[in-house]
Amino acid sequence: MRLHLKGHKQVAAKLKSLAIEFPKAAAIALNHEAHDVLDQALEWTPVRTGRLRRTGKIQSLAKPKSLFVRITYGTNYALYVHEIPPGPKKPQQALRPKKKKKKPATTKDAGPSAKRRAYHAPPTRWKFLEAAVDMHAKGFEQRIGNEMKEIIGL
Repeated sequence: MRLHLKGHKQVAAKLKSLAIEFPKAAAIALNHEAHDVLDQALEWTPVRTGRLRRTGKIQSLAKPKSLFVRITYGTNYALYVHEIPPGPKKPQQALRPKKKKKKPATTKDAGPSAKRRAYHAPPTRWKFLEAAVDMHAKGFEQRIGNEMKEIIGL
């Protein structure tokens, strides 16, 4: 049995082209998604002086050979603020000094049972970056796929 395809050279050329275009399109789509995640995280980032919010950035952008992004905050206290659960409803209560001096909470014990609490004025919140990633996880594959199709022209 013999099989002869018409246009096989064009198909082979298109497949070669897609092999090059596909990773590029994936990197572009992933970088757009990372910018959307960062925008949401910045909206939810607690603000006292504005320094934490100003340092939020995409440290590493995806490239065709490295489909990886890294979103960071450039302060030494970013992780600590990220992990402090909600506390009193009024900022005055959150800032009032304690009578007994206690050992400060660390990021290791900053969780739902941590003694340290923080006031987060709406729309800010704790776990601001994690929550933004979780929110964008829903439909991620579909959005990436759609954008890649648009970029490649399929």
